[in-house]
Amino acid sequence: MLDLNIIRSASMQKNPYSWIKLQNIILIKERMELAKYYPEEQFFHKTGAEWTPMTGPCLNEKIGISGQLPLKPVWNNLIVELRSSTYRYALEELTKLNLENHFLQFNFSRYNSGQRGTIHTDPPFASLVQIFYFNEEWNRDWGGCLRILKDENPQSVFRDILPLLGSSIIILPSENSWHTVTPVIPEVNRTRLTFVLIFFQQSAEAVLYDIFKQQKLLFYKLD
Repeated sequence: MLDLNIIRSASMQKNPYSWIKLQNIILIKERMELAKYYPEEQFFHKTGAEWTPMTGPCLNEKIGISGQLPLKPVWNNLIVELRSSTYRYALEELTKLNLENHFLQFNFSRYNSGQRGTIHTDPPFASLVQIFYFNEEWNRDWGGCLRILKDENPQSVFRDILPLLGSSIIILPSENSWHTVTPVIPEVNRTRLTFVLIFFQQSAEAVLYDIFKQQKLLFYKLD
């Protein structure tokens, strides 16, 4: 399902911080099926102008998931591969990070018409954030682009990235890794669909476990 050679042969961008856009990590047949079965049921999502994640399912009392996830088999297969040491090693080769003994948290995020992102850097407990996009078509005029910023000034635009199927973004969080999502215009009758991975350090476990469980976020302990 995953073409790890694309990750292994890539080089991180250093301007304006450590990030990279990758294409076609997921093979075309599988990514089309993933887009078709992007989850709609048994997940919750909030409404409002700002973005809110659609997440789930509930955690059990241990770190991990009890029972079968309420996802189509193709999504369960993707999660198995993303949790694998093989995938982790490829990311380590690309980023020069040590992701051993990290946790991996997933969420599904939807931006509907009229919603927008906040200007932010990713949380300091995160070592790596990866975003996969699942829109088969998307017009730049609709908004909903990931906007890489040079600093916290909303006018300091470095690059806008369309949320198109086949694209994936990796960001190494830092105090200057500013980014946002441009507003999805009210006139567009489309939903921006993403699947987000956050690798976070084991030292953050005690604080984050209760938060993630309360918010029904999906996460795993890696080997």
